[in-house]
Amino acid sequence: MFLNTLRIKKLKAVVVPLHSALNRVLAEDIIARENLPRFDRSAVDGYAVRAEDTFEASQF
Repeated sequence: MFLNTLRIKKLKAVVVPLHSALNRVLAEDIIARENLPRFDRSAVDGYAVRAEDTFEASQF
């Protein structure tokens, strides 16, 4: 309900050099043309995050 009350306006896409892209959000999805490596590398899929980037998380 709270989000419905916000007046969020969509920003226009901006093209920037790769070295200036840190902390920006992509305007559209990127799809890889091929899998690298070309074989299964991990036993399971997962996500990696830094504890400091999460809310009230610890390293363990």
